[in-house]
Amino acid sequence: MQTATSKPFYRSRWWMPAFSVFLGLLMLGAFWIGDSPEEGFISLGIMVALGLAFLLGTRSETLRGLGGPGATAAPTPNWAPSPGSRT
Repeated sequence: MQTATSKPFYRSRWWMPAFSVFLGLLMLGAFWIGDSPEEGFISLGIMVALGLAFLLGTRSETLRGLGGPGATAAPTPNWAPSPGSRT
């Protein structure tokens, strides 16, 4: 159960790195079944590198917005339409 102060699990700092490694393992399994484990290990390496970028790239506003601790669930005021615009 969530409290008012807790964030959903997919907004934690560890979500994107863990999800990237999980997808890399899925790709490794798919390539292994397809009798090409070398390409599977290459794919796993790429996904682990992506996960490390998400984990260690805390200074990048882009990476934080994509899935790090700086991600927000609600739109920011900068996304709001200007008062005179038509929607």
